[in-house]
Amino acid sequence: LSQWSDEYSNADGVRCAPKVTVPALVIGNGADDACTPGDTEALFNALGSQDKTRTTIDDANHYYFGQPELLAQSVAHCMAWLSDKGFVQ
Repeated sequence: LSQWSDEYSNADGVRCAPKVTVPALVIGNGADDACTPGDTEALFNALGSQDKTRTTIDDANHYYFGQPELLAQSVAHCMAWLSDKGFVQ
């Protein structure tokens, strides 16, 4: 976990994101106070990929604690994206 937090990190996702040139999916959570919507937007905007998708799960917290329906929504977004890209059937 070299990017466990911005404060104690050996990595910089936004700085490295321009090197990502493969299809990318960024899922943000609207009530996430660890990886804020602004952090998610910065990462998405920095991606070097021309094929990138961003979605936000409104009201979801960082670990979906007590929010199984929002976790299911996030998983559904991920599976649909993987299927659309031909990575899963």
